[in-house]
Amino acid sequence: MKTKIQKRRRGFTLVELMVAAGVSGIVLAALAAASLYTARSFASISNHHELDQNSRLALDQMTKLIRQSEYLSDYTADSLTFNCGANGVLEFYHNPQTKELVQTYTNKVKTLLTECDDVQFQVFQRNTISNTFSQFPNITGTNEAKLVQVNWTCSREILGKKWNVEYVQSAKIVIRK
Repeated sequence: MKTKIQKRRRGFTLVELMVAAGVSGIVLAALAAASLYTARSFASISNHHELDQNSRLALDQMTKLIRQSEYLSDYTADSLTFNCGANGVLEFYHNPQTKELVQTYTNKVKTLLTECDDVQFQVFQRNTISNTFSQFPNITGTNEAKLVQVNWTCSREILGKKWNVEYVQSAKIVIRK
């Protein structure tokens, strides 16, 4: 037969139960925070990879066509127009309302890049400037242009926030003809 003291020692006391519940709550909160942080990190890495891949494809397409063009016929800070001889006119422009980088070539319109916040084009001569930090001289007319610099910034929202999801692409492309 069990005594009264042995019967009282079989269960948890209220204090022990409250301490166990508090420690369990802290552990679960830490696991939930770690899971949320990990999910955001994976989403950010995946998004950055996709923006990088899309930007590289757009830049490859632009480089291929610009190098084959005859000459630059017109440009602004957010558009370029090339004469491609018998193939017609090649144009690249940024549409800020739709956030797209668009290519028009042989009367076909193609969106090269979406979610593009900003695009800037600059044109230069190909010959270098010696003893300066500026590698290529800026030009005023299109007939001197032999080098095109493109810069763009793309970004997305992840889980309703724009954070650490920006991708910047920059390149200098030589007009070969």
